Amino acid sequence: MSRISASTIEQIKRDILRDLYSSTQKRFDLQAIELAKASRACWLLPYQPILDKLPKSLITVNTRYTVKVNYPWDRVPTEKDISTDHVPKYTDGPEYSDINYINSRWSFTSPTPIINPITIGNYGHVEPEEQQIHKDVQKEAGELCDQQIKLIREYINMQNYLEETTKKNNTHKQLEAIWHSSLHKYLPAKVVKSKTTKKEQEHIKAPDFLEERLTTNLLEDY
Repeated sequence: MSRISASTIEQIKRDILRDLYSSTQKRFDLQAIELAKASRACWLLPYQPILDKLPKSLITVNTRYTVKVNYPWDRVPTEKDISTDHVPKYTDGPEYSDINYINSRWSFTSPTPIINPITIGNYGHVEPEEQQIHKDVQKEAGELCDQQIKLIREYINMQNYLEETTKKNNTHKQLEAIWHSSLHKYLPAKVVKSKTTKKEQEHIKAPDFLEERLTTNLLEDY
């Protein structure tokens, strides 16, 4: 059996994760931007009549607007909280695979400066002040957070599954035998060689969520 190089296996794993999750993550990112915009509009609404009367020179503006998201909304943040903006590569710990909260920042950039609270740092550096999600947007934002939590857990478990299955299985035949049929297309073409001593592949059950993920991606393509 011809062994697949370590670099090729790493690329295969990246390709699988990209194809399984990138479209859903992009959709979530776009939803987060729209919710940040909606939250900003809700915060500004009661002050708009006053802002309309003020000289523009008295109103702080910035091109970037950021919402700090701590979900569930009644959850008290701790120093041990981890950011859910960037999921790490391969983790055996429960920090992400069992995560039950969202600690994130939803931001958008405007092509022109917009009304925006700002903060001034110690050296005069101006930055947009992070806002909280407005209560009128919390229901829809909470629904998105629940979907993000599910995606993070699934993504991490899929990463770990790919890592575990490729630790001791590094040939086309071994991986074809243990991987779900939908993943076979990522394997390089078989190389026919002379018979060698048979090495048994390590069997690791495919994640239960894989079929659902493939169906979800298929529906999103239409």
